[in-house]
Amino acid sequence: MLDYLAVTFQEHNWDLKWLTKQIMLSQVYRQGSSEIPDHVAADPSDRLLWRKEPLRLEAETIRDSMLALSSLLNEEMFGKQEPIKRGADGQWMPNDKTGKAKIAGACMWRKRARDGSTFYMCSIVRT
Repeated sequence: MLDYLAVTFQEHNWDLKWLTKQIMLSQVYRQGSSEIPDHVAADPSDRLLWRKEPLRLEAETIRDSMLALSSLLNEEMFGKQEPIKRGADGQWMPNDKTGKAKIAGACMWRKRARDGSTFYMCSIVRT
C-alpha cells in the first residue's frame, strides 16, 4: 500500500489534499477493532492485518482529561507535590486535605527557523 501511495502521490503532482483523501477513504484506515470469529479462526495472530488492535491509553492522559473537563486541572508547572496516602485496599490515592490536582504531562517539540537554527518549545498538554 505504501508503494502504491508513493507512486500515485508523485503522479498527482505531490497533491497533499489528494493523498489525505486517499488515506482517509482507504479500507485499512477505517478498520474496526472488533473480533470476527471467522477471521480469528483463520488468522488468530492478525498477521494479515484484518483488524486494528485496540489502543491502550496512558493513565496520566485519562486523568488529565477528566480533571480538565471538571475544571480541577491546575496548569501551574513546577509546584509542590500533592500529598498522597495509602488507602485501605493498598492503592495510593490523593490525600483528602489537598487542593486542586496537578497536571501530569507536558509537551516539548523542536522547530527549525528559516536560517537553519533550531529552537525548542515546551507547553502544557491540554487534553
